[in-house]
Amino acid sequence: MVTRMAKLYEEGKLTDAHASVAKAFCTAKCRETVAWRVRSAAATASPSNTVSAASSPTRKLSNTYEGTYQMQNLIIGQRITGFSAFL
Repeated sequence: MVTRMAKLYEEGKLTDAHASVAKAFCTAKCRETVAWRVRSAAATASPSNTVSAASSPTRKLSNTYEGTYQMQNLIIGQRITGFSAFL
């Protein structure tokens, strides 16, 4: 998807909606991957490990992109409907 966005950019055909679809997808997959890693780390942690998955730096990383996915969806929705959700 990112390669396709780069090609559209080079051709001068990339729109905000195209970029938003790619950004929303990549953000969702990033958060999904980090959440999976946190769950797998918690599942394999030994009882002597006192660091919980909820307080780990990895858990905090999963919220780094908070808002990006929602913003991209608003841009996509504007392109589809013609109505802006932005004030």
